[in-house]
Amino acid sequence: MAMLFRTSDSSAYVAQRFVPLSVPLFILVFLSSCEAAGAESATFLAAREKYDRREYLAAMADAQKAVAEDENHATYRHLYGKTLLALKQFTDAELQLRKALQLDSKKAEYHYSLATLLLEQRNIAEDEYAAMGLRGGTVKTGREKEVAEVLSRTVELDPSHLKARLHLGRTYFDLGKFDLSEAQFRAILQQDPGFQWAHYHLAVLWLSRGAVGKAIREYEKEAELFPNNAQTRFELGELLLKSGAVGSALVHLTAANQADSLLPDVHFALAKAYRDSGNLQQAIREANRCLELDRRFPDAHYLLSSLYRAVGNQEKARQHSQMFEKLKGEIKQLEDKFRKDAPAVDK
Repeated sequence: MAMLFRTSDSSAYVAQRFVPLSVPLFILVFLSSCEAAGAESATFLAAREKYDRREYLAAMADAQKAVAEDENHATYRHLYGKTLLALKQFTDAELQLRKALQLDSKKAEYHYSLATLLLEQRNIAEDEYAAMGLRGGTVKTGREKEVAEVLSRTVELDPSHLKARLHLGRTYFDLGKFDLSEAQFRAILQQDPGFQWAHYHLAVLWLSRGAVGKAIREYEKEAELFPNNAQTRFELGELLLKSGAVGSALVHLTAANQADSLLPDVHFALAKAYRDSGNLQQAIREANRCLELDRRFPDAHYLLSSLYRAVGNQEKARQHSQMFEKLKGEIKQLEDKFRKDAPAVDK
Protein backbone atom coordinates (compact mmCIF):
# COMPACT_ATOMS: atom_id res chain seq x y z
CA MET A 1 0.00 0.00 0.00
CA ALA A 2 2.58 2.52 -1.02
CA MET A 3 0.41 4.98 -2.94
CA LEU A 4 0.75 7.53 -0.17
CA PHE A 5 1.66 10.65 -2.11
CA ARG A 6 0.78 11.31 -5.69
CA THR A 7 -0.11 14.36 -7.67
CA SER A 8 -1.80 14.05 -11.01
CA ASP A 9 -1.15 15.83 -14.29
CA SER A 10 -4.92 16.35 -14.41
CA SER A 11 -6.39 18.87 -12.01
CA ALA A 12 -9.17 16.44 -11.14
CA TYR A 13 -6.97 14.21 -9.04
CA VAL A 14 -4.73 15.11 -6.12
CA ALA A 15 -4.06 12.40 -3.57
CA GLN A 16 -2.13 12.28 -0.32
CA ARG A 17 -1.99 9.57 2.27
CA PHE A 18 0.08 9.70 5.35
CA VAL A 19 0.32 6.31 6.96
CA PRO A 20 2.65 3.82 5.46
CA LEU A 21 0.55 0.59 5.12
CA SER A 22 3.09 -1.93 4.22
CA VAL A 23 3.59 -3.19 7.80
CA PRO A 24 0.51 -4.68 9.58
CA LEU A 25 0.01 -2.78 12.81
CA PHE A 26 -0.45 -5.86 15.00
CA ILE A 27 3.08 -6.96 14.15
CA LEU A 28 4.28 -3.83 15.95
CA VAL A 29 2.65 -5.01 19.18
CA PHE A 30 4.88 -7.25 21.22
CA LEU A 31 4.50 -8.91 24.57
CA SER A 32 6.61 -6.95 27.01
CA SER A 33 9.45 -8.98 28.44
CA CYS A 34 9.03 -7.24 31.75
CA GLU A 35 5.62 -8.80 32.43
CA ALA A 36 5.72 -10.92 35.52
CA ALA A 37 6.70 -14.53 34.98
CA GLY A 38 6.84 -15.95 38.48
CA ALA A 39 3.12 -16.36 39.21
CA GLU A 40 1.89 -17.14 35.73
CA SER A 41 0.05 -20.37 34.99
CA ALA A 42 1.36 -23.06 32.68
CA THR A 43 -1.61 -22.41 30.41
CA PHE A 44 -0.66 -18.75 30.07
CA LEU A 45 3.00 -19.56 29.44
CA ALA A 46 1.97 -21.97 26.68
CA ALA A 47 -0.23 -19.26 25.17
CA ARG A 48 2.59 -16.76 25.25
CA GLU A 49 5.01 -19.16 23.56
CA LYS A 50 2.49 -19.83 20.78
CA TYR A 51 1.81 -16.12 20.38
CA ASP A 52 5.53 -15.43 20.05
CA ARG A 53 5.65 -18.10 17.31
CA ARG A 54 2.64 -16.39 15.66
CA GLU A 55 0.49 -19.47 16.15
CA TYR A 56 -2.43 -17.22 16.91
CA LEU A 57 -5.33 -19.68 16.85
CA ALA A 58 -3.60 -22.03 19.26
CA ALA A 59 -2.47 -19.09 21.38
CA MET A 60 -6.03 -17.78 21.56
CA ALA A 61 -7.35 -21.09 22.86
CA ASP A 62 -4.75 -21.24 25.61
CA ALA A 63 -5.13 -17.56 26.48
CA GLN A 64 -8.88 -18.03 26.80
CA LYS A 65 -8.27 -20.93 29.19
CA ALA A 66 -5.84 -18.81 31.20
CA VAL A 67 -8.48 -16.08 31.56
CA ALA A 68 -11.02 -18.69 32.69
CA GLU A 69 -8.54 -19.79 35.36
CA ASP A 70 -8.12 -16.23 36.66
CA GLU A 71 -10.51 -13.60 35.33
CA ASN A 72 -8.81 -10.83 37.31
CA HIS A 73 -5.31 -11.36 35.95
CA ALA A 74 -4.54 -8.34 33.75
CA THR A 75 -1.66 -10.04 31.93
CA TYR A 76 -3.90 -12.92 30.88
CA ARG A 77 -6.55 -10.53 29.60
CA HIS A 78 -3.94 -8.53 27.70
CA LEU A 79 -2.51 -11.56 25.92
CA TYR A 80 -5.98 -12.86 25.13
CA GLY A 81 -6.88 -9.49 23.63
CA LYS A 82 -3.72 -9.42 21.54
CA THR A 83 -4.32 -12.88 20.11
CA LEU A 84 -7.84 -11.81 19.15
CA LEU A 85 -6.40 -8.66 17.59
CA ALA A 86 -3.91 -10.71 15.58
CA LEU A 87 -6.86 -12.73 14.29
CA LYS A 88 -8.75 -9.48 13.51
CA GLN A 89 -11.57 -10.30 15.91
CA PHE A 90 -11.78 -6.64 16.83
CA THR A 91 -14.91 -6.54 18.98
CA ASP A 92 -13.78 -9.29 21.33
CA ALA A 93 -10.19 -8.03 21.28
CA GLU A 94 -11.28 -4.56 22.35
CA LEU A 95 -13.36 -6.01 25.17
CA GLN A 96 -10.39 -7.97 26.54
CA LEU A 97 -7.90 -5.13 26.15
CA ARG A 98 -10.19 -2.71 27.95
CA LYS A 99 -10.68 -5.23 30.77
CA ALA A 100 -6.91 -5.55 31.07
CA LEU A 101 -6.69 -1.77 31.44
CA GLN A 102 -9.42 -1.76 34.06
CA LEU A 103 -7.41 -4.29 36.05
CA ASP A 104 -4.07 -2.50 35.59
CA SER A 105 -4.02 1.00 34.07
CA LYS A 106 -0.31 1.53 34.79
CA LYS A 107 1.07 -0.66 32.00
CA ALA A 108 2.10 1.40 29.00
CA GLU A 109 1.92 -1.64 26.72
CA TYR A 110 -1.74 -2.21 27.59
CA HIS A 111 -2.60 1.29 26.40
CA TYR A 112 -0.49 0.81 23.28
CA SER A 113 -2.26 -2.45 22.41
CA LEU A 114 -5.64 -0.71 22.59
CA ALA A 115 -4.35 2.12 20.39
CA THR A 116 -3.00 -0.42 17.93
CA LEU A 117 -6.45 -2.00 17.65
CA LEU A 118 -8.07 1.36 16.94
CA LEU A 119 -5.42 2.19 14.33
CA GLU A 120 -5.77 -1.20 12.67
CA GLN A 121 -9.51 -0.63 12.30
CA ARG A 122 -8.80 2.66 10.57
CA ASN A 123 -6.31 1.05 8.21
CA ILE A 124 -8.86 -1.58 7.23
CA ALA A 125 -11.37 1.18 6.49
CA GLU A 126 -8.76 2.86 4.27
CA ASP A 127 -8.08 -0.42 2.47
CA GLU A 128 -11.79 -0.84 1.80
CA TYR A 129 -11.88 2.71 0.46
CA ALA A 130 -8.96 1.99 -1.89
CA ALA A 131 -10.49 -1.33 -2.99
CA MET A 132 -13.48 0.59 -4.32
CA GLY A 133 -11.15 2.30 -6.76
CA LEU A 134 -10.92 5.49 -4.70
CA ARG A 135 -7.30 6.57 -4.49
CA GLY A 136 -6.40 8.94 -1.70
CA GLY A 137 -8.14 10.53 1.23
CA THR A 138 -7.78 9.83 4.92
CA VAL A 139 -10.61 7.79 6.38
CA LYS A 140 -11.82 9.03 9.73
CA THR A 141 -13.39 6.51 12.08
CA GLY A 142 -14.54 9.06 14.64
CA ARG A 143 -12.14 7.66 17.23
CA GLU A 144 -9.06 9.71 16.40
CA LYS A 145 -9.31 11.76 19.57
CA GLU A 146 -9.47 8.58 21.66
CA VAL A 147 -6.45 7.18 19.80
CA ALA A 148 -4.50 10.32 20.66
CA GLU A 149 -5.53 10.09 24.31
CA VAL A 150 -4.56 6.41 24.61
CA LEU A 151 -1.22 6.95 22.89
CA SER A 152 -0.55 10.04 24.99
CA ARG A 153 -1.12 7.95 28.12
CA THR A 154 1.27 5.31 26.73
CA VAL A 155 4.01 7.90 26.28
CA GLU A 156 3.30 9.39 29.70
CA LEU A 157 3.83 5.99 31.31
CA ASP A 158 6.82 5.12 29.11
CA PRO A 159 8.55 8.13 27.48
CA SER A 160 10.93 5.75 25.67
CA HIS A 161 8.09 4.00 23.81
CA LEU A 162 9.09 5.33 20.40
CA LYS A 163 6.53 3.36 18.40
CA ALA A 164 3.78 4.94 20.47
CA ARG A 165 5.33 8.37 19.90
CA LEU A 166 5.41 7.74 16.15
CA HIS A 167 1.73 6.81 16.03
CA LEU A 168 0.88 9.70 18.34
CA GLY A 169 2.64 12.15 16.05
CA ARG A 170 0.79 10.75 13.05
CA THR A 171 -2.54 10.93 14.87
CA TYR A 172 -1.92 14.54 15.89
CA PHE A 173 -1.19 15.27 12.24
CA ASP A 174 -4.53 13.77 11.20
CA LEU A 175 -6.22 15.95 13.83
CA GLY A 176 -4.50 19.05 12.45
CA LYS A 177 -2.40 19.53 15.61
CA PHE A 178 0.82 20.08 13.71
CA ASP A 179 2.92 21.53 16.54
CA LEU A 180 2.10 18.57 18.80
CA SER A 181 2.82 16.23 15.90
CA GLU A 182 6.24 17.78 15.30
CA ALA A 183 7.07 17.59 19.01
CA GLN A 184 6.58 13.81 19.00
CA PHE A 185 8.76 13.23 15.93
CA ARG A 186 11.53 15.40 17.36
CA ALA A 187 11.32 13.62 20.71
CA ILE A 188 11.83 10.34 18.85
CA LEU A 189 14.91 11.63 17.03
CA GLN A 190 16.35 13.02 20.23
CA GLN A 191 16.25 9.53 21.73
CA ASP A 192 17.13 7.65 18.53
CA PRO A 193 18.40 9.71 15.55
CA GLY A 194 18.07 6.67 13.30
CA PHE A 195 14.51 5.68 14.16
CA GLN A 196 12.69 4.65 10.98
CA TRP A 197 9.87 6.88 9.69
CA ALA A 198 10.61 9.82 12.00
CA HIS A 199 12.35 11.92 9.33
CA TYR A 200 9.76 10.72 6.80
CA HIS A 201 6.88 12.05 8.86
CA LEU A 202 8.68 15.29 9.54
CA ALA A 203 9.01 15.63 5.77
CA VAL A 204 5.26 15.16 5.29
CA LEU A 205 4.64 17.66 8.09
CA TRP A 206 6.89 20.28 6.48
CA LEU A 207 5.22 19.63 3.15
CA SER A 208 1.80 20.29 4.66
CA ARG A 209 3.14 23.67 5.81
CA GLY A 210 4.41 24.48 2.34
CA ALA A 211 8.09 24.26 3.34
CA VAL A 212 9.25 22.23 0.34
CA GLY A 213 12.98 22.69 0.94
CA LYS A 214 12.75 21.44 4.53
CA ALA A 215 10.57 18.55 3.41
CA ILE A 216 13.16 17.50 0.82
CA ARG A 217 15.93 17.59 3.43
CA GLU A 218 13.95 15.36 5.81
CA TYR A 219 13.12 12.92 3.01
CA GLU A 220 16.81 12.83 2.08
CA LYS A 221 17.77 12.03 5.69
CA GLU A 222 15.27 9.17 5.75
CA ALA A 223 16.49 7.89 2.38
CA GLU A 224 20.10 8.02 3.58
CA LEU A 225 19.21 5.97 6.66
CA PHE A 226 16.97 3.53 4.78
CA PRO A 227 18.03 3.54 1.11
CA ASN A 228 15.86 0.55 0.21
CA ASN A 229 12.62 2.06 1.46
CA ALA A 230 10.51 2.38 -1.69
CA GLN A 231 7.97 4.69 -0.06
CA THR A 232 10.50 7.33 0.95
CA ARG A 233 12.33 7.18 -2.37
CA PHE A 234 9.04 7.45 -4.26
CA GLU A 235 7.76 10.48 -2.37
CA LEU A 236 11.15 12.20 -2.50
CA GLY A 237 11.32 11.57 -6.24
CA GLU A 238 7.81 12.96 -6.73
CA LEU A 239 8.67 16.08 -4.76
CA LEU A 240 11.93 16.65 -6.64
CA LEU A 241 10.08 16.20 -9.92
CA LYS A 242 7.54 18.83 -8.94
CA SER A 243 10.44 21.10 -7.96
CA GLY A 244 11.97 20.74 -11.43
CA ALA A 245 14.94 18.56 -10.42
CA VAL A 246 14.22 15.89 -13.03
CA GLY A 247 17.61 14.18 -12.91
CA SER A 248 17.57 13.79 -9.12
CA ALA A 249 13.95 12.69 -9.26
CA LEU A 250 14.84 9.92 -11.69
CA VAL A 251 17.58 8.68 -9.36
CA HIS A 252 15.19 8.25 -6.44
CA LEU A 253 12.28 6.94 -8.50
CA THR A 254 14.55 4.35 -10.12
CA ALA A 255 15.73 3.32 -6.65
CA ALA A 256 12.10 3.03 -5.52
CA ASN A 257 11.36 0.78 -8.48
CA GLN A 258 14.39 -1.37 -7.71
CA ALA A 259 13.18 -1.73 -4.12
CA ASP A 260 9.65 -2.65 -5.19
CA SER A 261 8.80 -3.03 -8.88
CA LEU A 262 5.11 -3.76 -8.29
CA LEU A 263 3.99 -0.30 -7.21
CA PRO A 264 1.86 1.33 -9.93
CA ASP A 265 2.41 4.80 -8.44
CA VAL A 266 6.16 4.49 -8.88
CA HIS A 267 5.81 3.60 -12.56
CA PHE A 268 3.41 6.50 -13.04
CA ALA A 269 5.94 8.88 -11.43
CA LEU A 270 8.71 7.44 -13.62
CA ALA A 271 6.55 8.04 -16.69
CA LYS A 272 6.20 11.71 -15.74
CA ALA A 273 9.92 12.01 -15.05
CA TYR A 274 10.87 10.46 -18.40
CA ARG A 275 8.36 12.72 -20.12
CA ASP A 276 9.93 15.77 -18.50
CA SER A 277 13.39 14.56 -19.51
CA GLY A 278 12.25 14.25 -23.15
CA ASN A 279 12.31 10.45 -23.29
CA LEU A 280 8.73 9.96 -24.50
CA GLN A 281 9.05 6.30 -25.50
CA GLN A 282 10.31 5.31 -22.06
CA ALA A 283 7.57 7.44 -20.52
CA ILE A 284 5.00 5.48 -22.53
CA ARG A 285 6.49 2.18 -21.40
CA GLU A 286 6.36 3.20 -17.75
CA ALA A 287 2.78 4.50 -17.99
CA ASN A 288 1.68 1.25 -19.63
CA ARG A 289 3.46 -0.72 -16.91
CA CYS A 290 1.49 1.29 -14.37
CA LEU A 291 -1.75 0.22 -16.06
CA GLU A 292 -0.62 -3.40 -16.17
CA LEU A 293 -0.46 -3.26 -12.38
CA ASP A 294 -3.63 -1.21 -11.93
CA ARG A 295 -6.09 -0.87 -14.83
CA ARG A 296 -8.21 1.56 -12.83
CA PHE A 297 -5.53 4.25 -12.62
CA PRO A 298 -7.16 7.22 -14.36
CA ASP A 299 -4.13 9.50 -14.24
CA ALA A 300 -2.07 6.98 -16.20
CA HIS A 301 -4.69 7.01 -18.97
CA TYR A 302 -4.65 10.82 -18.91
CA LEU A 303 -0.86 10.86 -19.20
CA LEU A 304 -0.80 8.25 -21.96
CA SER A 305 -3.33 10.24 -23.93
CA SER A 306 -0.99 13.23 -24.01
CA LEU A 307 2.09 11.08 -24.64
CA TYR A 308 0.58 9.24 -27.59
CA ARG A 309 -0.65 12.53 -29.00
CA ALA A 310 2.90 13.89 -28.72
CA VAL A 311 4.36 10.97 -30.72
CA GLY A 312 1.62 11.14 -33.34
CA ASN A 313 -0.50 8.12 -32.39
CA GLN A 314 -3.90 9.83 -32.38
CA GLU A 315 -5.93 6.61 -32.12
CA LYS A 316 -4.29 5.47 -28.89
CA ALA A 317 -4.46 9.02 -27.59
CA ARG A 318 -8.22 9.00 -28.18
CA GLN A 319 -8.65 5.57 -26.53
CA HIS A 320 -6.85 6.60 -23.37
CA SER A 321 -8.66 9.93 -23.22
CA GLN A 322 -11.99 8.12 -23.37
CA MET A 323 -10.90 5.67 -20.68
CA PHE A 324 -9.81 8.54 -18.46
CA GLU A 325 -13.21 10.21 -18.77
CA LYS A 326 -14.99 6.91 -18.12
CA LEU A 327 -12.98 6.17 -14.97
CA LYS A 328 -13.30 9.74 -13.77
CA GLY A 329 -17.08 9.45 -13.94
CA GLU A 330 -17.14 6.07 -12.20
CA ILE A 331 -14.87 7.28 -9.43
CA LYS A 332 -16.99 10.39 -8.92
CA GLN A 333 -20.06 8.19 -8.43
CA LEU A 334 -18.19 5.97 -5.97
CA GLU A 335 -16.94 8.97 -4.01
CA ASP A 336 -20.43 10.42 -3.78
CA LYS A 337 -21.81 7.08 -2.59
CA PHE A 338 -19.02 6.61 -0.08
CA ARG A 339 -19.54 10.08 1.37
CA LYS A 340 -23.26 9.42 1.66
CA ASP A 341 -22.83 6.02 3.33
CA ALA A 342 -19.75 6.92 5.37
CA PRO A 343 -19.43 10.67 5.87
CA ALA A 344 -16.25 10.19 7.89
CA VAL A 345 -13.97 10.45 4.86
CA ASP A 346 -11.82 13.56 4.96
CA LYS A 347 -10.49 14.66 1.60
